[in-house]
Amino acid sequence: MSRRSLFAAVFAYLATTFDYPLILDRPAAEVLPRLLSLGATGRAVWVLYGLTPLLLVPTAIGVEAAARDAAPVTTRVAVIVAVLSGVSMTVGLLRWPSLHWQLALAYASGTPETRETITAMLAASNSYLGNYLGELSASSF
Repeated sequence: MSRRSLFAAVFAYLATTFDYPLILDRPAAEVLPRLLSLGATGRAVWVLYGLTPLLLVPTAIGVEAAARDAAPVTTRVAVIVAVLSGVSMTVGLLRWPSLHWQLALAYASGTPETRETITAMLAASNSYLGNYLGELSASSF
């Protein structure tokens, strides 16, 4: 399976089962229970999806190796940008099967007061890890 096919398959799964990326603009009361409803399979798919941006790194290294003599500075910059992009996207996306998963578990058994705190934590992590690092939602701008 090619990198593009892998990305498309994983994205299609999340779009179909989780309404991703549209769910990014929905309230915690809807997002967190739906995240848990994905179960272990959905969590594993989120991990796979989160790791997919790291494929930018070997691609950039290959391009750099092929074009090093023609444009050494440009290709070096391209590798640096690809590494930064891949890592930042990975960090942003991996919040779903890690931080958000734990928030969803706490939300499921939480009191109204703790749910308010969890909602604020979800919003903060989406703002920083999502909007600024890993992904963008329609309300980002």
